[in-house]
Amino acid sequence: MSDSHSTVKYKVGSATFELLIKSSTILKFRRGKATADDILITDEIFSNAAKGEKTNIEDIETAFKTRIKEQVIATILEKGHAPLSTAERKEVTEEKRAQILGYIHRFYVSPVNGLPHPMTRIEAAVETAKCRIDHEKPVDAQRDAIIKKLIGILPLKKTEMEVLLRIPTGRMGSVSGLIYNSGTVTNESWTGGSWTGHLAIVPGEFDHLMSKLQSALKDDLDFELPGFDKNAGKEEPAKGRGKGKGKGKRRK
Repeated sequence: MSDSHSTVKYKVGSATFELLIKSSTILKFRRGKATADDILITDEIFSNAAKGEKTNIEDIETAFKTRIKEQVIATILEKGHAPLSTAERKEVTEEKRAQILGYIHRFYVSPVNGLPHPMTRIEAAVETAKCRIDHEKPVDAQRDAIIKKLIGILPLKKTEMEVLLRIPTGRMGSVSGLIYNSGTVTNESWTGGSWTGHLAIVPGEFDHLMSKLQSALKDDLDFELPGFDKNAGKEEPAKGRGKGKGKGKRRK
């Protein structure tokens, strides 16, 4: 293969369809930063590009159910296998790593106190476990395997957090959309001039939600985390995420 081009290969049954593209361009196409015309060296569809063997229209129609070349090329570019440059492999690996760590942060908590692990702690555990991210394997498959390796290093429990919120009725108009879009509200009531509701929320969204509510409501925010173990704060400081008594002023 020339340094100036690479081959995208797509198999349908026993037939192989290949395109010649400029090197280090496939990611740009798949992320919408380049068109097919931008990256193609030629719009010829090959059965074996190295030998210059072109595929025939009958094979194309059988495999793709169309003779429209633009549609066939788009399918090959989107779904075919293309070798990545060193820089592209690094970029994809880092993206998948971020997705996996982000998933753990959002959906898992410490079984000790029910709070999300800080991202820095998750990153350190991944390093300790020597988890290798493969740029070619699907994120889901790698994620599950990594979580299994982390359990012996980092206590993990997949769960939702429950937050008890109390907000003056007159202030709900400014934050109701934020609350209802952040999780599932249960057991809500409108009594005594306040709205009270239990919110089931993904752990990793908790800090973002509380920051937004604190900014919008100031002293009118009152919240609790039912079942929060305040004695566990020595291992993982709660940073005010236990009881929000005192009208939303979070403890240091």
